[in-house]
Amino acid sequence: SDAIGSSSRASATTAAPEPSEAKNNSKPKSVPVETSAATPGAMETELFSKALLKVAKVASVEELENSDKLYKLTVDVGAGEIKHVCAGLKKFITRDALLGSLVAVVL
Repeated sequence: SDAIGSSSRASATTAAPEPSEAKNNSKPKSVPVETSAATPGAMETELFSKALLKVAKVASVEELENSDKLYKLTVDVGAGEIKHVCAGLKKFITRDALLGSLVAVVL
């Protein structure tokens, strides 16, 4: 009976360190995975928070000479601020329909 008791104590002693080693190995592996998964989302949120969306009124529409797709727009974004932008809308809307309309602008 002493031999059985001795071997069970040895098994219990040997088995205890293995789970703690497994826990130690799993923690470092999970930390980099969580960090790398969170980083792209944080970067996207930071970039999006820097963008300014405004509604602007189209003040003028010009056709670009060598383009089948682009209009050059002059837009009023408010407070007397005028911006010039290009829009690939030539195949979808006429100059007259675009003139005076409200458009979304990313600043």
